[in-house]
Amino acid sequence: MTKLSNDLRFAELGIAHRIWTISPIYGDFARLYQIHQQIIENFQAGDKIVYFGNYIGKFVNIKKYCPIMTINQILEFRKTILSFSGVKPDDIVFLRGQQEEIWQKLLQLQFAYNPKEVFEWIISSGIEQVLIGYGSNIEDGRRAIREGTIGISRWTSYLRHNIRNFAGHTEFFSAIKRAAFTQNETAMLFVHSGIDVNKPLIAQGDNFWWKSNDFNEITKPYCPFHYIIRGYDPNANGIHINGVTMSLDGNTTNDTKTPTITTSLLSANGKVLDILTI
Repeated sequence: MTKLSNDLRFAELGIAHRIWTISPIYGDFARLYQIHQQIIENFQAGDKIVYFGNYIGKFVNIKKYCPIMTINQILEFRKTILSFSGVKPDDIVFLRGQQEEIWQKLLQLQFAYNPKEVFEWIISSGIEQVLIGYGSNIEDGRRAIREGTIGISRWTSYLRHNIRNFAGHTEFFSAIKRAAFTQNETAMLFVHSGIDVNKPLIAQGDNFWWKSNDFNEITKPYCPFHYIIRGYDPNANGIHINGVTMSLDGNTTNDTKTPTITTSLLSANGKVLDILTI
């Protein structure tokens, strides 16, 4: 896996003692705080942490689902974990989720062939929460599109400026990875939602975010990994483990009124030691 280790799109976790995973958050900073407290209280030397993405977006109630407070809390939690003896920055990994991929497309909207169509698709994917959090709204975007490429560029520059106003946020979005893997004897690959097992890891492209429907049907190991582990199931089928894959999203409904966050604790050989859904 030397080639992968040198590819900055992926995170190498090295030899892990245990691995904590955190499913999509969608700006739910209150539930995330509870998850973080559980990890802090039970963290051990040699543990790694993998966030599966979708930190932001989807739900619009800004008082309950706030991207700013969520990312601030993640950064504060990271500082706390790094204060523990022996913990290195690379021990905490943030994967890119669908929502972050969509947000990145919005920040590059001026380059879209059909920005109006792309923007309406972005809105339908639940990015309004993030726009509000960073000081804008849907109508601002539509107005910019009516003004053409210059108007869109001005608007996305405004959004980037607002992101920079929050310490660490630009760096956070720049640091998120496409996938992560361990170097344990039982090697594990962590992805957001999907993968095409017929393609090498470096050729997956958008499959990490959009090829998810047949994930639970994978029955053979994806060489050189013993397990493929994801944290987001768009079909909300709950926890699913079949021997070569793990789907660690505890949601069993797509009801937007009752989203949950799941944290799982895995052993060095891929055994599920604990699962908590809040």
